Amino acid sequence: VGSSLASIMYEQAMITYMFLKKPNAVLSYTNVNSEVGACRIKDYYSYCDWDRLADPYADFAATESALSEEDVERWPDLLTIPAVSAAVVLAVNINNYDEDAPPLVLDRETVIGIYSGNITHWDDQRIKDLQSIYVSVRLPHEKINVIVREDKSGTTEVFKKSLRSFAADLDRDDVDFPVDDAGNTEWPGLSESVGGEEFMQRRAGNNGMAAGGGLTPSSIAYI
Repeated sequence: VGSSLASIMYEQAMITYMFLKKPNAVLSYTNVNSEVGACRIKDYYSYCDWDRLADPYADFAATESALSEEDVERWPDLLTIPAVSAAVVLAVNINNYDEDAPPLVLDRETVIGIYSGNITHWDDQRIKDLQSIYVSVRLPHEKINVIVREDKSGTTEVFKKSLRSFAADLDRDDVDFPVDDAGNTEWPGLSESVGGEEFMQRRAGNNGMAAGGGLTPSSIAYI
Protein backbone atom coordinates (compact mmCIF):
# COMPACT_ATOMS: atom_id res chain seq x y z
CA VAL A 1 0.00 0.00 0.00
CA GLY A 2 1.15 3.55 -0.55
CA SER A 3 2.98 5.57 -3.19
CA SER A 4 1.21 6.04 -6.49
CA LEU A 5 4.52 6.97 -8.11
CA ALA A 6 5.96 3.51 -7.41
CA SER A 7 2.76 1.56 -8.01
CA ILE A 8 3.48 0.41 -11.57
CA MET A 9 6.81 -1.14 -10.57
CA TYR A 10 5.33 -2.98 -7.59
CA GLU A 11 2.32 -4.21 -9.56
CA GLN A 12 4.53 -5.53 -12.36
CA ALA A 13 6.93 -7.13 -9.87
CA MET A 14 4.07 -8.95 -8.16
CA ILE A 15 2.68 -10.25 -11.44
CA THR A 16 6.12 -11.47 -12.50
CA TYR A 17 6.75 -13.16 -9.14
CA MET A 18 3.42 -14.97 -9.16
CA PHE A 19 3.86 -16.03 -12.79
CA LEU A 20 7.46 -17.29 -12.47
CA LYS A 21 7.79 -18.35 -8.84
CA LYS A 22 4.56 -18.73 -6.87
CA PRO A 23 1.43 -19.16 -9.01
CA ASN A 24 -0.69 -19.71 -5.89
CA ALA A 25 0.58 -16.66 -4.03
CA VAL A 26 -1.87 -13.84 -3.33
CA LEU A 27 -0.16 -10.46 -3.52
CA SER A 28 -1.69 -7.05 -3.96
CA TYR A 29 -0.62 -3.42 -3.89
CA THR A 30 -3.10 -0.63 -3.17
CA ASN A 31 -2.24 2.54 -5.06
CA VAL A 32 -3.18 5.48 -2.82
CA ASN A 33 -0.43 7.86 -1.71
CA SER A 34 2.70 7.97 0.41
CA GLU A 35 0.99 9.29 3.53
CA VAL A 36 -1.52 6.45 3.60
CA GLY A 37 1.27 3.94 3.05
CA ALA A 38 3.40 5.31 5.88
CA CYS A 39 0.38 5.48 8.17
CA ARG A 40 -0.72 1.90 7.52
CA ILE A 41 2.70 0.38 8.13
CA LYS A 42 3.17 2.21 11.44
CA ASP A 43 0.11 1.61 13.59
CA TYR A 44 -3.19 2.09 11.86
CA TYR A 45 -5.57 2.15 14.79
CA SER A 46 -3.59 4.52 16.99
CA TYR A 47 -2.04 6.69 14.29
CA CYS A 48 -4.36 7.09 11.28
CA ASP A 49 -7.26 9.47 11.49
CA TRP A 50 -9.24 8.18 8.52
CA ASP A 51 -10.63 4.91 7.18
CA ARG A 52 -10.17 5.12 3.45
CA LEU A 53 -9.35 1.44 2.90
CA ALA A 54 -11.31 -1.59 4.02
CA ASP A 55 -8.32 -3.55 5.39
CA PRO A 56 -6.15 -1.59 7.84
CA TYR A 57 -3.27 -4.06 7.76
CA ALA A 58 -0.22 -3.86 5.49
CA ASP A 59 2.87 -6.05 5.22
CA PHE A 60 4.89 -3.41 3.41
CA ALA A 61 4.38 0.19 2.39
CA ALA A 62 5.92 2.49 -0.20
CA THR A 63 6.59 6.15 0.41
CA GLU A 64 8.90 8.83 -0.96
CA SER A 65 8.89 10.43 2.50
CA ALA A 66 11.69 9.26 4.80
CA LEU A 67 10.84 8.24 8.34
CA SER A 68 11.50 11.01 10.83
CA GLU A 69 13.64 10.52 13.94
CA GLU A 70 10.44 10.49 15.97
CA ASP A 71 9.04 7.69 13.78
CA VAL A 72 12.17 5.60 14.23
CA GLU A 73 12.00 5.99 18.00
CA ARG A 74 8.29 5.19 18.17
CA TRP A 75 8.35 2.22 15.75
CA PRO A 76 11.89 0.79 16.09
CA ASP A 77 10.97 -2.46 14.29
CA LEU A 78 10.31 -0.69 10.98
CA LEU A 79 12.92 -1.15 8.28
CA THR A 80 13.37 1.28 5.39
CA ILE A 81 14.79 -0.19 2.19
CA PRO A 82 15.46 1.86 -0.98
CA ALA A 83 13.52 0.02 -3.69
CA VAL A 84 12.57 2.33 -6.54
CA SER A 85 14.36 5.13 -8.35
CA ALA A 86 12.08 7.52 -10.20
CA ALA A 87 11.96 11.10 -11.44
CA VAL A 88 9.29 13.74 -10.91
CA VAL A 89 8.76 15.55 -14.20
CA LEU A 90 6.63 18.39 -15.51
CA ALA A 91 4.01 17.72 -18.17
CA VAL A 92 2.52 20.61 -20.14
CA ASN A 93 -0.57 20.80 -22.32
CA ILE A 94 -0.56 23.94 -24.48
CA ASN A 95 -3.29 24.60 -27.03
CA ASN A 96 -2.26 24.25 -30.68
CA TYR A 97 1.31 23.28 -29.77
CA ASP A 98 2.81 21.53 -32.78
CA GLU A 99 4.06 18.05 -31.90
CA ASP A 100 6.93 18.50 -34.35
CA ALA A 101 7.98 21.82 -32.81
CA PRO A 102 11.11 22.12 -30.69
CA PRO A 103 10.45 21.23 -27.02
CA LEU A 104 9.27 23.87 -24.60
CA VAL A 105 12.07 25.05 -22.33
CA LEU A 106 11.53 25.96 -18.67
CA ASP A 107 14.40 26.78 -16.33
CA ARG A 108 14.47 26.88 -12.54
CA GLU A 109 13.47 30.54 -12.44
CA THR A 110 10.38 30.09 -14.63
CA VAL A 111 9.28 26.92 -12.79
CA ILE A 112 9.52 28.80 -9.49
CA GLY A 113 7.60 31.66 -11.09
CA ILE A 114 4.76 29.42 -12.22
CA TYR A 115 4.37 27.59 -8.91
CA SER A 116 4.63 30.77 -6.84
CA GLY A 117 1.98 32.54 -8.90
CA ASN A 118 4.40 35.10 -10.35
CA ILE A 119 4.12 33.77 -13.90
CA THR A 120 0.51 33.30 -14.89
CA HIS A 121 0.41 33.16 -18.72
CA TRP A 122 2.20 31.01 -21.26
CA ASP A 123 3.37 34.02 -23.26
CA ASP A 124 5.07 35.63 -20.28
CA GLN A 125 8.25 37.22 -21.59
CA ARG A 126 10.37 35.22 -19.12
CA ILE A 127 9.14 32.01 -20.75
CA LYS A 128 9.40 33.35 -24.29
CA ASP A 129 13.02 34.38 -23.76
CA LEU A 130 13.99 30.74 -23.25
CA GLN A 131 12.42 29.45 -26.46
CA SER A 132 13.40 29.19 -30.08
CA ILE A 133 11.79 31.80 -32.31
CA TYR A 134 9.50 29.11 -33.71
CA VAL A 135 8.09 28.31 -30.26
CA SER A 136 8.21 31.84 -28.85
CA VAL A 137 5.88 33.36 -31.44
CA ARG A 138 3.37 30.53 -30.99
CA LEU A 139 2.94 30.64 -27.23
CA PRO A 140 -0.68 31.68 -26.55
CA HIS A 141 -1.81 34.44 -24.22
CA GLU A 142 -3.64 31.96 -22.01
CA LYS A 143 -3.75 31.57 -18.25
CA ILE A 144 -1.64 28.67 -16.99
CA ASN A 145 -3.84 26.06 -15.30
CA VAL A 146 -1.59 24.68 -12.56
CA ILE A 147 -2.51 21.15 -11.49
CA VAL A 148 -1.41 20.03 -8.01
CA ARG A 149 -2.11 17.04 -5.76
CA GLU A 150 -5.17 17.23 -3.53
CA ASP A 151 -3.84 14.47 -1.27
CA LYS A 152 -0.63 14.52 0.72
CA SER A 153 2.00 12.68 -1.27
CA GLY A 154 5.67 11.91 -1.45
CA THR A 155 5.70 13.17 -5.04
CA THR A 156 4.60 16.59 -3.81
CA GLU A 157 7.24 16.50 -1.09
CA VAL A 158 9.99 15.68 -3.59
CA PHE A 159 8.82 18.38 -6.00
CA LYS A 160 8.48 21.05 -3.33
CA LYS A 161 11.91 20.27 -1.93
CA SER A 162 13.28 20.75 -5.43
CA LEU A 163 11.52 24.11 -5.72
CA ARG A 164 12.93 25.16 -2.35
CA SER A 165 16.39 24.14 -3.49
CA PHE A 166 16.00 26.14 -6.70
CA ALA A 167 14.84 29.17 -4.73
CA ALA A 168 17.79 28.92 -2.34
CA ASP A 169 20.29 28.65 -5.20
CA LEU A 170 18.75 31.71 -6.86
CA ASP A 171 18.51 33.70 -3.60
CA ARG A 172 14.72 33.85 -3.92
CA ASP A 173 13.59 34.39 -0.34
CA ASP A 174 10.30 35.89 -1.54
CA VAL A 175 8.69 32.52 -2.36
CA ASP A 176 7.37 29.84 -0.04
CA PHE A 177 6.87 26.13 -0.72
CA PRO A 178 5.88 24.61 2.65
CA VAL A 179 6.74 20.95 3.19
CA ASP A 180 5.81 18.54 5.95
CA ASP A 181 6.20 14.79 6.44
CA ALA A 182 4.21 13.82 3.37
CA GLY A 183 4.04 16.76 1.02
CA ASN A 184 2.06 19.72 2.30
CA THR A 185 -0.89 20.43 0.01
CA GLU A 186 -0.69 24.21 0.47
CA TRP A 187 0.57 26.45 -2.33
CA PRO A 188 0.51 29.97 -0.84
CA GLY A 189 1.78 31.78 -3.93
CA LEU A 190 -0.78 30.15 -6.21
CA SER A 191 -3.67 30.66 -3.81
CA GLU A 192 -2.88 34.33 -3.32
CA SER A 193 -2.24 35.20 -6.96
CA VAL A 194 -4.95 36.85 -9.02
CA GLY A 195 -7.52 34.17 -9.87
CA GLY A 196 -5.22 31.60 -8.26
CA GLU A 197 -7.88 29.30 -6.85
CA GLU A 198 -9.74 29.33 -10.16
CA PHE A 199 -6.69 28.27 -12.16
CA MET A 200 -5.21 25.88 -9.59
CA GLN A 201 -6.76 22.45 -9.95
CA ARG A 202 -6.33 19.55 -7.55
CA ARG A 203 -6.16 15.87 -8.47
CA ALA A 204 -5.63 12.69 -6.43
CA GLY A 205 -2.72 10.37 -7.17
CA ASN A 206 -0.23 10.40 -10.01
CA ASN A 207 -2.84 8.87 -12.31
CA GLY A 208 -5.15 11.77 -11.51
CA MET A 209 -2.36 14.26 -12.18
CA ALA A 210 -1.55 12.68 -15.53
CA ALA A 211 -5.21 12.54 -16.55
CA GLY A 212 -5.78 16.11 -15.39
CA GLY A 213 -2.85 17.37 -17.40
CA GLY A 214 -3.91 15.47 -20.49
CA LEU A 215 -7.52 16.66 -20.34
CA THR A 216 -6.99 20.26 -19.21
CA PRO A 217 -5.95 22.72 -21.90
CA SER A 218 -3.24 25.25 -21.10
CA SER A 219 -2.05 23.25 -18.09
CA ILE A 220 1.08 22.12 -16.29
CA ALA A 221 1.33 19.18 -13.86
CA TYR A 222 4.08 17.41 -11.94
CA ILE A 223 3.98 13.62 -12.16
